[in-house]
This record gives sequence, C-alpha cells and structure tokens, in this order.
Amino acid sequence: LVWAVAPEGETVGPLTIRRNRFRVDDALYAEHPAGAFYLARCAGVTIAANRATFPRTLRVTAVEVRDCTDVVVEGNTFEHAGELLVDETDASGS
Repeated sequence: LVWAVAPEGETVGPLTIRRNRFRVDDALYAEHPAGAFYLARCAGVTIAANRATFPRTLRVTAVEVRDCTDVVVEGNTFEHAGELLVDETDASGS
C-alpha cells in the first residue's frame, strides 16, 4: 500500500499517514511479500487512525520497518492482518 524507502546512506521523513481507509487485495503480496506499510531508512513516521482490511488467507504484516527511527504506530484497525508491526531495524546489520 505505502512504501517509503530512502536511498542507501540517506533518510526520508518526517511522514504522516493518518485517517485513511484501505482495502487490500492479494495481487501485490503474491509477488512482493512485505508489510502493507513498508518503511526503510525513514525517520519521524506516524501511522495512526487508519483502517485496512486484509485478505484472510495471506496473513500480511500491517507495518514493516527497517533501519528506521522515531516510528509511531497507534490507533489503527488492521482487520485480518498477520502481525501488526515487524521491526527489522536491529536485524539489518547496520
């Protein structure tokens, strides 16, 4: 749904994703399995008060972050999501 990825060695942000309604289908996730909100090398991110309905069969992660700082995820309704938040920042090797 939303991908924010800064080039290697850079950071993007601040970003605010607030009060949206999303309907997620399985077309994208079959080819590119990642979080519906995928953030890499971002800072100052707020994902709040959003609603999303995910396919029941995929168990898609709602929010996936890598090498990010100051990320707030609160007050969202992610129906049928797999995990709500996966933070790969520490596992990135940075």
